[in-house]
Amino acid sequence: MPAIGPYDPETIIKCKGTCVGHDGPVWCLAADNDFLFSGSSDNHVRVWDTSCNYKCVKTLAGHCGIVLALTVNGNRLYSGSQDTKIMIWDIDNNFELVDTLDAHDNPVCTLATSRAMIFSGSLKTVKVWSFLSGKHVMKKRYLTYGGSVYSITVTDKYILCGTYEKVIHVWELSTMEQVTTLQGHNGTVYALTWMQSPGGILVFSASYDRTIRVWSQNNMICKQTLLRHGGSVACLVVVKGRLFSGGIDSMVKVWQ
Repeated sequence: MPAIGPYDPETIIKCKGTCVGHDGPVWCLAADNDFLFSGSSDNHVRVWDTSCNYKCVKTLAGHCGIVLALTVNGNRLYSGSQDTKIMIWDIDNNFELVDTLDAHDNPVCTLATSRAMIFSGSLKTVKVWSFLSGKHVMKKRYLTYGGSVYSITVTDKYILCGTYEKVIHVWELSTMEQVTTLQGHNGTVYALTWMQSPGGILVFSASYDRTIRVWSQNNMICKQTLLRHGGSVACLVVVKGRLFSGGIDSMVKVWQ
């Protein structure tokens, strides 16, 4: 892979709208084909209709702490909170609460699903749960190195890792060897995601510096810097060819 190239000012993505409704910073986003989900410091999960001008169609109340993590698997939405619990919501049944898991001894900071499992991350702990039964099946413990890793995404070729040190490390997926480091942000890289475009894969990075940077996977050049949030950008998700970003300004922005 070539070294970091010059800044490319080509404008390819514009802000198309804003989802307003939360009463606190937006910390996490998730999506399926029909809905966008956002979690906030107001302890609520809001459900936005992606086919109807991103109107808020439901507010999910139940957590008694900041909602820090969201993920979707099939017809289930999982929300993780500062209250140490994971709540499971039925997307097909008007988002009714299905179950509540007493997940961790500390805030649930991240969630992910794969196959028949759900992974939850908390302080120095990752737990693995059975997707079908909701029962805890395995726990893995790990130690961080200074706690500097804030975001990870995996494309077809690379693993990208955003750090407290303001940079993005890139590893080759097939060899696990680091190939480059992306520089440009002036703050912690809180979120990473990617999207297939006609010109190839675009990688998006969100930061404490209030910006979202757009990188071309072909040459790892920054194609554009998006600046519309009034505070740190904490989360990103891609759905239906659109990028959604959540920020400390309590806003969810829509980009295309």
